[in-house]
Amino acid sequence: MARFLVADDEEFIVQVVEQLLATSGHTVVKASNGADALALLRSDPVDIAILDVMMPKMTGLEVCSRMRQSPELKNIPVLFLTGREELSDKVQGFEVGADDYVTKPFNLRELDARVKALLRFVRPVSDPNVLSVGTLEMNRGSNLVYVNGESVKLTPSEFDVLFFLASHAGEIISSRDLLKELWGSAAATGSTSLVRMHVLNIRRKIEQDPDNPRYILTIPRHGYVFKVE
Repeated sequence: MARFLVADDEEFIVQVVEQLLATSGHTVVKASNGADALALLRSDPVDIAILDVMMPKMTGLEVCSRMRQSPELKNIPVLFLTGREELSDKVQGFEVGADDYVTKPFNLRELDARVKALLRFVRPVSDPNVLSVGTLEMNRGSNLVYVNGESVKLTPSEFDVLFFLASHAGEIISSRDLLKELWGSAAATGSTSLVRMHVLNIRRKIEQDPDNPRYILTIPRHGYVFKVE
């Protein structure tokens, strides 16, 4: 699974591209103008950037040019979306550092094929502090959490519980094991109700319907399991 930036001032285009990427398990952060797109890239770099050429505040061409000048962003593949079909426009896009170019209106199968081709150039670096499971992304170094590309604020203890469950996705983890793992020696006298309360709070923050959770499921008399969709 990869993380994408989709930047376009046409909301419909963003929704269509996001839906296409989501069907393959990718996550998306969105921007409606070039300035916001560049700010997002600098605060939380992605694997691939999909940029509209003509955007308010800053064009996609300028965003791409600045990316290529940045040590942190220069290696992120860029795919341009544009309504311009002239060869000179495409040449200009490649001159500022684009990796591919798709004209509007585009065919979803073609866009999907172009994205898959770019993914071959993505070489994610393994980082034990970064975890991606399904639509969940977590960074233990910064305590950042994203669900479906949306930022979620967790307390430090909630973060630790979610990180441990997600890092053991598909495994049933008992409340007692969670206590031992996260609270160490204090677990001997700790109550499993502490775990239960943290799980309830996490569900309120990451679940669309906390009463019918999609991510953290309760296995009666056994514990909890983080479900991989």
